[in-house]
Amino acid sequence: MIKYLRVFSQGVSMLMQNMWRIRPLARHPERYSPEKRYAAVQPLVKSVARDLRCRFIVEGLENIPSDTNVLFICNHQSNVDPITLISVIDRPIGFLAKKESEHFIYAGTIIKALGSVFMDRKNFKDEVKAIMAIEKSMRENPTQSFVIFPEGTRSRDPHHEMASFKPGALKAAFSEKKPIVPVALFGSFRCLDKKFDMKRFPVQVHFFRPITPEELEKTSTVELAKRLEEEIKEKVAEMREKDPLLMQEGDIRTKKLPIYFKGM
Repeated sequence: MIKYLRVFSQGVSMLMQNMWRIRPLARHPERYSPEKRYAAVQPLVKSVARDLRCRFIVEGLENIPSDTNVLFICNHQSNVDPITLISVIDRPIGFLAKKESEHFIYAGTIIKALGSVFMDRKNFKDEVKAIMAIEKSMRENPTQSFVIFPEGTRSRDPHHEMASFKPGALKAAFSEKKPIVPVALFGSFRCLDKKFDMKRFPVQVHFFRPITPEELEKTSTVELAKRLEEEIKEKVAEMREKDPLLMQEGDIRTKKLPIYFKGM
């Protein structure tokens, strides 16, 4: 309970004070560049991450191409995953989000301001339409990247095991000939779990080497989805092994620990 009160009193308070700047970006994202929208949103999201006591351990940021927009493909553990990715990726990203989140207070406004695309997960035609909208956005906005969680929803497995990847999640990169950057993430589920109370909650993030458009021509969405699922699952298993030590460090470190640092 104390954890939620802290987030509400600090993080939500910050959002309330700054929402007047975000709402115009959310109502008409097409009127503003991805860079302008992201510059307004990212500091607010980082403030929420600080209030959640997230400690990001990040590897592979150098693998993100700097000369083009990309499609990030990431496993999904909790609602803190978007907060994590916005906090550590210093370039405009939007999300393929469930339709219900469009109406979430504050969060829905922020997701819209990022230029995200919403879809009804129970409607196949709507899923196709959403992927086409992402393709169009990446084509027309060369600095706008997207994040898709190919499991379709966050893991509800008590051991946080991954679900199968959906090949359709990769289609936008194939159609627009854009690189795919696979991402493995572990530990975000603790940040909103009342069973955990630590000085810092370790959240591991790993960015893999990008899969180039040339490589995409030699495979299919079905084959690549299976390959990425296996590679990310293997990396998550490695992260799980490191987790006990990071948990221990999170308990004994002081609040002066930076929220973000590269490496171990």
